[in-house]
Amino acid sequence: MAILDQAKQTMGKFANDLKNENFREGISQQLENQASKVPPVSFIGLAVGSIVASAALTFIAKNKDYANFVGLWAPTLLLMGLYNKLVKLEHPERLSNSSSAVRPLS
Repeated sequence: MAILDQAKQTMGKFANDLKNENFREGISQQLENQASKVPPVSFIGLAVGSIVASAALTFIAKNKDYANFVGLWAPTLLLMGLYNKLVKLEHPERLSNSSSAVRPLS
């Protein structure tokens, strides 16, 4: 029972932290900083790889659900790449020392 009580206490603390605006802002900033380090072309490459793997699985796999599952990764990866690009456009000052930073036109 002690483990269950400890888990409830930890989850309660985490739920209270999520209600705190500064905590959420910190998490958001950390996610944006990490996302901005990934080059946008990597998301496109992964999406194309997903499409190719899905096409291959269509012919190879006995269960076509595998091909559909892998094929559905492509739109998700492209949306992640779009988010990455938007973060770079929104906060170029955070990325001033990054060589792949995209800066808006003045």
